[in-house]
Amino acid sequence: MPRFLLPLMLCLPLAYAQGPSDDANYVLFQYGSPSYDDNTAPIETLLRQHFGITGDLASVSFDWNDEVFRVAEGYHFSKHISLEGALSWLGDSEATASVAGVAGDGATTTSTHRLEMSHWGLDLHAVGNFNLIDALSGQIKAGGILWWAETGLRGSDIGKNRELGGDLSIGLSLRYTFSETMIASLDWSSSEIDGFEVAVTTIGLGFRY
Repeated sequence: MPRFLLPLMLCLPLAYAQGPSDDANYVLFQYGSPSYDDNTAPIETLLRQHFGITGDLASVSFDWNDEVFRVAEGYHFSKHISLEGALSWLGDSEATASVAGVAGDGATTTSTHRLEMSHWGLDLHAVGNFNLIDALSGQIKAGGILWWAETGLRGSDIGKNRELGGDLSIGLSLRYTFSETMIASLDWSSSEIDGFEVAVTTIGLGFRY
């Protein structure tokens, strides 16, 4: 996560003299996709630890699927400040490593190891709210995420092993109010999950109460 953005995001809401039209709390159901950096070092370390690999890796590949589901609830302290918490399923991924070796007859051999992972996240953000135009409002978020990854060998039950971690998280969002009870959202957030810089973009529908 770009840490230099954190103080900026915390201070920007103070530049706005107006808040959203009301301070209704909300629940959102969101769907989207993750994007991540191409750094394979965390995956190499995980594969070596999981399979006990000590030799050189001939190749490493990593694929993270393109689906995210998120359920969020927001509580307004005022028109400008709110608190949002969410539970997210961040998708499944598969890591593959090929290891070169030498057989007893001197022939070169290659063995392949695959590891499946399922990623989850629990985040909490302080939110600055401001009006844009009419029913459209914006939010700037700063907080943290607690993530966990359930891992297992390909073809076996996911959940055999678990990794747990946390990181700072930042985000931006747009909210459009259709009525007194219905809203739509477009959200972006960034954090570090299991050694990867992960950005998540979602769209959602929800209700206010």
